[in-house]
Amino acid sequence: MIKKRLIIFTRYPVPGKTKTRMIPALGEQGAADLHCRMAEYTVLNLLTLGCDQSLEIGIYYSGGDRFLMETWLNPIISSFLANNPNLSINPLSYHPQFGENLGKRMQGAFADGFKNQIEKIIIIGTDCPDLSPHLIEEAFLALNYHDVVLGPASDGGYYLIGLSQSFPMLFNHIDWGSDRVLTQTKEIIKQEKLSVYDLPVLTDVDRPDDLYIWESNWA
Repeated sequence: MIKKRLIIFTRYPVPGKTKTRMIPALGEQGAADLHCRMAEYTVLNLLTLGCDQSLEIGIYYSGGDRFLMETWLNPIISSFLANNPNLSINPLSYHPQFGENLGKRMQGAFADGFKNQIEKIIIIGTDCPDLSPHLIEEAFLALNYHDVVLGPASDGGYYLIGLSQSFPMLFNHIDWGSDRVLTQTKEIIKQEKLSVYDLPVLTDVDRPDDLYIWESNWA
């Protein structure tokens, strides 16, 4: 029975609409290629978590459609599993994102999971190559004792958020994409008297100055 869901937020890699802050350094196609490699790295790096038969990995995408996403990622996943025959994981699920901003899309993804009787849900992106399976496991464990789990990012946002019940207020009145996201979220947590568990601070690869982080992991 599925009790936990790890949601990976990503997008279909269309040049000019993907990793746009990297375009000045890499060009439109180069930025899309970077996103493609980082998304694949994230999925494969965390795929072993699916050996927990109570956990499902869900790919929540924007741009493209289910066919394009499956055509892109399924062969890579199948190849990885063929090379690791001892792994037995739950099939990945694919879901479109809905909402006019990141907060609404995350709120909707959480609501979708809790509606389907999932007990613990974590959302991550694909911009943080230092995010390990161990940290995901730590986050799920922390949800046994805390209302919210956050993975603070060095740019003032967060690379992970986990909940064991719906708290839609966490996604309202947030300046998404700014360096105030984490502070504003913490203020709401304090106002609502929720308990929070903080994971270590990590760095997202969002701008050209961050490329060294990706290159060290990719190497």
